[in-house]
Amino acid sequence: MSETAVPHIAIVGAGYSGTQTLAELVRHARAPLSIQVVESQHPLGQGVAYSTMESVHLLNVRAAKMGAFADDPGGFYDWLQTEVGRQAVASFCPELEVTPEAFMPRAVYGAYLTDGLRRTVAEAAHKGIEVRFHKALAVDAELVDPVKQRLRLWLTQDGERSSLEADVLVLATGNLPPKRFRFVDDLVDPQHRYVPDLWNPSPSSVFPWGVAQLSKDSEVVILGTGLTMVDALLTLDRRGFPGRVTAVSRHGLLPQDHAADAPCLDWSLVTDPESAPQTTLGLLASVRRQVREAAKRGATWQNVVDSLRSLTPWLWQRLSLRDKQRFLTRLLPYWSVHRHRMAPNASATVQQWLTDGRLRIIAGQVVGVSAEADRLRVSYRQRGTERMGTISAALLLNCTGPDGELSQCPNRLLRNLLARKLISSCPLRLGIERTPLCTARGPADCSLFVLGFLGTGDVLESTAVPDLRLHAAQVAQAVLRRIATQL
Repeated sequence: MSETAVPHIAIVGAGYSGTQTLAELVRHARAPLSIQVVESQHPLGQGVAYSTMESVHLLNVRAAKMGAFADDPGGFYDWLQTEVGRQAVASFCPELEVTPEAFMPRAVYGAYLTDGLRRTVAEAAHKGIEVRFHKALAVDAELVDPVKQRLRLWLTQDGERSSLEADVLVLATGNLPPKRFRFVDDLVDPQHRYVPDLWNPSPSSVFPWGVAQLSKDSEVVILGTGLTMVDALLTLDRRGFPGRVTAVSRHGLLPQDHAADAPCLDWSLVTDPESAPQTTLGLLASVRRQVREAAKRGATWQNVVDSLRSLTPWLWQRLSLRDKQRFLTRLLPYWSVHRHRMAPNASATVQQWLTDGRLRIIAGQVVGVSAEADRLRVSYRQRGTERMGTISAALLLNCTGPDGELSQCPNRLLRNLLARKLISSCPLRLGIERTPLCTARGPADCSLFVLGFLGTGDVLESTAVPDLRLHAAQVAQAVLRRIATQL
């Protein structure tokens, strides 16, 4: 590349991960850049997670810790004190007291990200960095210069096909859709009573717009009992659904509650991580031992789990493939409900529904679904038995969370990258196999960067802002090093 050439960077995805990578690139760039951001669906900066307008959908991290930048965790709370922040609060939650401990609506956080993107674009213009947004669908990419690893990205917009070339391509496509279940493959459902993705319901679906019109004896069945299920229940509650809910998951575990905020504990695994066990069972024993010790000091298990946050990727990467598989098979459901907890207001709603008998949790597996009149007949098997049950459901909601198996992914870009062997599935079937530099292992392993959910197999935790902001900073720095030293 000549001295006067401007490096071209393409970012696919303008949710939190994509726009935060953009912000970090602009923040640290010392020379002109051309950055193209491609987003086909959601508002810029917000993605699926923060484009919800439901005021009952809350952050699961306190306001004081939700700053977009890793070196400024209090940035979100500071923004809430600004005029723009106060207007957002007045729009979505005027009755909520804004404190550092508050769990704010995700819609307010979306407004914060939108305002941050505005400031990023202004800073880019000031520094002579071109930023251009494309409301288009990225459908394919190919290697046009194997030596320099330059890529061509193909886009479609309103039926028109176009392309752009990039020295670096960043995949920040966000969470993949939930798992597709075989039992719905032959389902005839003209009324769209099955919602395969909670965040993308059919416009003609009863959920969420028509749930108040359902009868009092109607029942909603939810696949999954994690935080997405909690969001579904909050939506049903907010919109006046009069019936009851049955949630089914393999273990029947609900997310746990937050405890009072406290400084992260200093214990042997945190202060001397090099001595940490390198097996799943060893780590489990160490954490359990520390939970008992913490209780003697008046601390909680939540404090212990939170103390592991920054260490989790490093501890994960030290495990063997076999131990990682053992964790995913046996321990992941228990880790998830302790690591990804409910905000207090959300927990209060869940507990009220349980107390009122309107929410039932079943540990088991749905094995069949068929249409009958204006309902869906849902068959399930309880865990540990051959006992079968059936429910006549007014709605069936898939809240099982993203499916990391790329071979089943409906995303055209990822499917085509797989076919071209520019990416490969990680051995754990959790997104894309990455190099230590956060690039996709393959023929473009210097120029094709991966972050967000697609990098889950490499770091285990890749869905919450406190984790993603670190990943965005790491990827941005790696991209800038690539541009400076290899082009």
